[in-house]
Amino acid sequence: MIKYLKYLPLAVLLFLFASCDNFQKVKKSNDMEWKYERALEYYNNQKYHKAVPLFEELISVYKGTKNVQDIYYY
Repeated sequence: MIKYLKYLPLAVLLFLFASCDNFQKVKKSNDMEWKYERALEYYNNQKYHKAVPLFEELISVYKGTKNVQDIYYY
């Protein structure tokens, strides 16, 4: 049991890096197509708390286009 404890910090670090998401990178991006794709991905994976801020930002960008109806839906 004790010999496995030395691997615990490594396991925790791996878990933290694996669970990190690039949400802030997406939110700060100027590439609206990528932002729209990521917002749809978050929505489809039921991560609504991440999808909604992206969709809210995209509404102002896509206003007057055919995509705005889909964005309002999501």
